[in-house]
Amino acid sequence: MTLRDVPRQPRLDLPGQFYHLIVRGIDRRAIFRADGDRADFLRRLGQGLLKTGSLCLTWALMTNHVHLLIVSGVRGVAALMHPLLTGYVGAFNRKYRRIGHLVQNRFKSILCEEDPYLLELIRYIPLNPARAGIVKTMEDLARYPWTGHSAILGLTPRPWQASEEVLGRFGSQAATARPAYASFVADAWNQGHRDDLEGGGLFRSRGGIRRALESRTAQDPQAFDARILGSGQFVERILREADQTDERRRAISRSGLTLAALQKFAAELTGVDADSILQRDRTRLVADARALFVYTASEFLGHRLKDLATLLGLQSGSTSQARQRGQRLAEKYPMAERLSGYLAAPSSETK
Repeated sequence: MTLRDVPRQPRLDLPGQFYHLIVRGIDRRAIFRADGDRADFLRRLGQGLLKTGSLCLTWALMTNHVHLLIVSGVRGVAALMHPLLTGYVGAFNRKYRRIGHLVQNRFKSILCEEDPYLLELIRYIPLNPARAGIVKTMEDLARYPWTGHSAILGLTPRPWQASEEVLGRFGSQAATARPAYASFVADAWNQGHRDDLEGGGLFRSRGGIRRALESRTAQDPQAFDARILGSGQFVERILREADQTDERRRAISRSGLTLAALQKFAAELTGVDADSILQRDRTRLVADARALFVYTASEFLGHRLKDLATLLGLQSGSTSQARQRGQRLAEKYPMAERLSGYLAAPSSETK
């Protein structure tokens, strides 16, 4: 049995997790023809990160594929990747007067356990140009603008990249963390390609699915999942979280949740009058309720911030800020658990 024998499973799309995402050109065709294409992709990536609350730790743009190391936002990685790829491919096709697919329909998504895989990915991904022979030395890599390495070193401004999240793993001060990070990357210069970091999880890292399954014993009943790179315990925890997330989403779908219900829900959480959310009241609790309303309306019902801005009489920038604030407040309340309970027994008043 090989990985090809395993039926393709639904994507695991959970918030707050580390993902190694790989986008490949269809039939290994180029998805970037010029530096302007790469710059356009990064511009769209930066916008998507801001909208979804995701973080990009590092990345690499190759001629026919892309690597991204992402911490997923509250809406998961699909909310980031689908608009990014759709927008980029459409612009690429118009620019080069072409039609048809550019990238493989389903980007590869590998959910990774932080220890020990995250640090390995932090250096493995930006070394892609070295493995391809595009750059010859660490000095070349530091000046190469199409990976996250130069931004982490502070040589290329990428305000959307979460470079500080990487540097924090190498020291409390950037002046000492950057050399430590650079040395860590240099240590893997001759490492070569690693299947275990590009898909298959423990199936690949243990020598294939047959050997992985054969290695299971009564004393070591490890769980395996080709979508996850991590220990058996980590796999089990992620699968439990995925089931809980799916159930919450099904509850929302069954509930017939409306904007009016979310308005009332946000008001109840913060102890304000529901009508005040749609008014120009700037008091703190009303502002909190308004932020929660914007966040839940965009997150759970998929309403565009532009439409919510019109409803609330706000500028689009203010609505975006309100959503970010609402996302932070959702952790304080906490939003997901309370909304799940709210939906569990909906009354006619909540519809």
